[in-house]
Amino acid sequence: MKKISLVLSILFLSFQSQSQDSRSHELLNKKGQKILHEAGNWAIGFDVIPFIKYAGNLFYSSGDSTSDFSLRYPLTVTGKYVKRPNLSYRAGLRLGFGGVTSDSLVAKSGSTNPNEKVSNQTKEKRTNIYLSGGIEKRIGRAHRVTGIYGIDAALLIQSHKTTYTYGNELNLNDQQDFHITTVKDGTKVGFGVRGFIGVEYFIASKLSLSAEYGWGPAIISQGRGSIEKEVVDGNETKSEIEETEKSFSYGFDNDINGGVVALIFYF
Repeated sequence: MKKISLVLSILFLSFQSQSQDSRSHELLNKKGQKILHEAGNWAIGFDVIPFIKYAGNLFYSSGDSTSDFSLRYPLTVTGKYVKRPNLSYRAGLRLGFGGVTSDSLVAKSGSTNPNEKVSNQTKEKRTNIYLSGGIEKRIGRAHRVTGIYGIDAALLIQSHKTTYTYGNELNLNDQQDFHITTVKDGTKVGFGVRGFIGVEYFIASKLSLSAEYGWGPAIISQGRGSIEKEVVDGNETKSEIEETEKSFSYGFDNDINGGVVALIFYF
């Protein structure tokens, strides 16, 4: 009995020693710097697919360039916090606000001078807000290439509004004359949950490329928008507002066509 206990104790200590050696194994570059991330590291990542597409179009086609950036590639900046070597918390953020103003010249109504012009203006405003958060785990620790998997949840808010101003006034002698003054799309709100799987490859010290795609449900709800018009009413003008349709959509699918290839910096 004592011999069996002694053998078991030796085997246990041997296994424990090997496990500690495995855990303490570290990949180093030629300068002695650690290649892999560590507990307590922060990271920031950038989706490189739009830039790859743009670079490719410089040589092949201009029909699919940065102008096609959409919510499938929402220009999201992602961040991570490494809780443990095999567990990270991650988040994504996009706060997009912008607008475009255009000005065109048209002939002045009632003028006999063909060169006399007035200005029509269009002002467009857009908002894109994207928030995400999730948990990432990995398989294989002390290797440049590791498998990653986990789950994300995301919230999307999108709005769009266009206003128009005109240099010519409405013709009060034409009861059918009108101007569209404001077009406001209904606010779009989306929510999704995705499980993801992928691979991360450390190309240098604390620098990696990761590729992943996910699968899960998503819903998008768009509220009613409005179209505001200025119309002729007898000898004066008045405003009319028409509501547009609202919509609701849902899906449960994979996003391999919109999968992410990211460059990630750990520090």
